[in-house]
Amino acid sequence: GRGRGYDIDAGGIWVFEPAPIQSEPTPPTAGACAARPDKWAEPRILLLGEEVDVTLTVTGSCPGDQERQQVFIVLDTSWSMHDNYYPGQRGPGALTRAKTFLNSLLLQLDPSLVDLALVTFSNGAGVEMPLPSAVPDVRSRVLWRLADGDTRMGAGVALAHSQLLGPHGDRSLPQTILIVSDGVFKDDPAAAIAAAQADGIRVRAIVLSTPEFDAEAQARLDAAVGDGDSVLVDPLPEMVGEALQRLVAFR
Repeated sequence: GRGRGYDIDAGGIWVFEPAPIQSEPTPPTAGACAARPDKWAEPRILLLGEEVDVTLTVTGSCPGDQERQQVFIVLDTSWSMHDNYYPGQRGPGALTRAKTFLNSLLLQLDPSLVDLALVTFSNGAGVEMPLPSAVPDVRSRVLWRLADGDTRMGAGVALAHSQLLGPHGDRSLPQTILIVSDGVFKDDPAAAIAAAQADGIRVRAIVLSTPEFDAEAQARLDAAVGDGDSVLVDPLPEMVGEALQRLVAFR
């Protein structure tokens, strides 16, 4: 037949063979060494045909053996974490990125050595998974969560603190509260964080930033958490090992 300038010489049924599904990469072994590659070129600008020197460096560290410990994840599920909160934002929202990072992080924890629990906060706070919960159960619950409500970080920290001091908390073990948030809060969590730290509980924070997380917001969070090495902003997937070393206790 003929139509709009195209000659159709033959017809028929096209059969496409499905391509094999690419398997997901195997997650690093729990406690694996963390390598951080870096590469740069000199000169940065050159003409066609000129030579360039490319330098590759790899730094890293290897943790010791994990100690038995208790870790309470305090996850921000407020509306500002939603994919649609910032219509002009490129890429997924903070909660989607938090789920991706936490999924990789939890895969590296030795489930036989970590008593895990989960609190979420928005308008208030609630215990999603109590102490002691299995790592796969917490992973599943994290991936299920949706974003809505206000941002009351202090309520989440205070609830995790009270749980770590409760009947299922083991004060003989290292205890850590891990805040996972977009770094912007509507209350002042400093008092709740200081109270937990006064009881010997380490407080760490992972920030999946949004346009609201500016220099002032970071200064507020740094001041609330205290230790300058306790806040990790926008960690890349290859930084999971570094986050693990900041989070857990090693011998």
